[in-house]
Amino acid sequence: MMIAPSRRHSHFIRITLANVSLMLLNGCGRAEVAHEITPADEREVINLVLDHFYASAETHLKPANGVVLISAKVERNNFDGADAATLNGDTKCRVSDELFKSVIERNGHERAVSQFIADTPRWRVATIDEEKQMEPFSEQTDRVRNVKTLASLLAPGFSKNGNQAAVFLSFTNSAHGASARYVLARENGRWVVSCTELLFFV
Repeated sequence: MMIAPSRRHSHFIRITLANVSLMLLNGCGRAEVAHEITPADEREVINLVLDHFYASAETHLKPANGVVLISAKVERNNFDGADAATLNGDTKCRVSDELFKSVIERNGHERAVSQFIADTPRWRVATIDEEKQMEPFSEQTDRVRNVKTLASLLAPGFSKNGNQAAVFLSFTNSAHGASARYVLARENGRWVVSCTELLFFV
């Protein structure tokens, strides 16, 4: 015969279950907490990518010690209809589904690139006239003759835990375009480049 629990016993059970739930949340059963991405995270990732990009011998159209011009606007993403599987294809630098989704979500509207970078001796935000002069076969003034290349950035995508990031950019290489992708990881509080790949269109 079953004996109905007393009120005291029922109260004890409820308290015990509540404590177990808290232990699970604070221990091995804790759900992954999303990391809040700050403007400082974006700037650190973008500047690391630009450092790496500037140093590559493959990225320049003009003298290697020239300046990299950055398009003033971060355009809305052009990945319409694409997914991570299509993008990765035969590649040495894979972008996870999570990072690719974040890139798309964080580039759903136009933004000013000045949110991510400040002018330096190695790169600066391009003027409208400079961007026009960097188009193939355009007449160029002295101001852009020593430009290394013109690059267009997308805002970086981040993993939910904030420990991985992906950056895509396109740049002038010839009459045809080129693009680059970077995957980064946060290690011991600092961002490092995990892999990168340059794609040239012919």
